[in-house]
Amino acid sequence: MNDHEPIRDFYGNIDDYNAKAGEVGMRFSRRLFIHSSMPYEFRKYLKELYDNGYSKTEVYLVLIDQLDRTFQT
Repeated sequence: MNDHEPIRDFYGNIDDYNAKAGEVGMRFSRRLFIHSSMPYEFRKYLKELYDNGYSKTEVYLVLIDQLDRTFQT
């Protein structure tokens, strides 16, 4: 069991090399990293779904379902 308390900067953001990548930095920088690291193929696939007439709501609900399955705790 690890009782390591991460180092935080002046603003309360985690600034520690021992922390997980998803915990470090500001919310904006984490979102920017996720956005930039999403594969081009995934964005292309979403565009294809749009071009084939799937509604944003349908795609959104399926993506949320997949996210929920992936991040179940």
